[in-house]
Order: sequence, then C-alpha cells, then structure tokens
Amino acid sequence: IRRLGFYAEGVDVEKGDIDVAKILDAYFREGHNRYVTREAYTYLEKTQDRLFDVTSAFAVLQWLMIQTTVERGITCLQWLFAKTKRLCFLEMGYSVEPQYKEALKANIDRAWVRRIMEEKGGFSEIRMFDAKEHGLMFGRDVFVGIKHA
Repeated sequence: IRRLGFYAEGVDVEKGDIDVAKILDAYFREGHNRYVTREAYTYLEKTQDRLFDVTSAFAVLQWLMIQTTVERGITCLQWLFAKTKRLCFLEMGYSVEPQYKEALKANIDRAWVRRIMEEKGGFSEIRMFDAKEHGLMFGRDVFVGIKHA
C-alpha cells in the first residue's frame, strides 16, 4: 500500500551521507522515502522518466564540473530541470570562493546560474534569494525556478 502524500528521493555520491539520511528517514518518515548512492550524472541520466514536483541541488554540480567537465555539469542541470514539474531549488558554489577559485573551468557567478536556468530550464519565472540579505548557509544565493501549470 502506497502512502498518500509526498515522498522524497535523495541522491548522493557519499554512501555515509545516504546512510544517515536513511536512519533519519526511518525515525521521522517511517521509511517512506528513497535514498540512493549514485553520482549525479549517472542518476539523472538514468531517471529522466521520473518527474518530481520539487527538485533541488545544493553544492553538488560545481563539484561534478571540477571532477569531470563543465559541459557534463550543464547537462546535469538540464536533466535536473527536465525532472522538475513545479519548483527547482538550486544552490551552486561560485568561482570566487577559495575552494573553487583555481579548480572551476568556468566563471560561475550569479549571472551564470540565472542564464543557465533561463536558457535550459523551461521555467516561467526564476527567483533569486540573496545569501547575505537572507542569511543563507555558506553565504550562497539560492535560485528557485518556477514552472506554472
């Protein structure tokens, strides 16, 4: 019997993080969510047939770009946006951050993220929440892509 309501599908390349999510889920959500250990590119490529009302990526795709290519990261963004039925929350590290400064092969900043969302997302509206203004974690902006019905 499937429970009515929301469920989440969590994906992370780090098995330990997925294990913690499963423990928390068993306690708070009684195990109704799914968590898988997988690299973002592989997961998104293999699950394009499954759409979600809400999607999110926080501090993930800039790491994939560092470890592989910027193009591969942009493909992941396109796939993430395509999986989104209503809302997509996106937070990315910017090239000026010390840990990315020499490693990222693209100049990722506020304008870059907005442009990718506008060009590749199919969103009706894109809102940006300024990290400093809203006191967001890690001092990073959060973008919300909205697809109206």
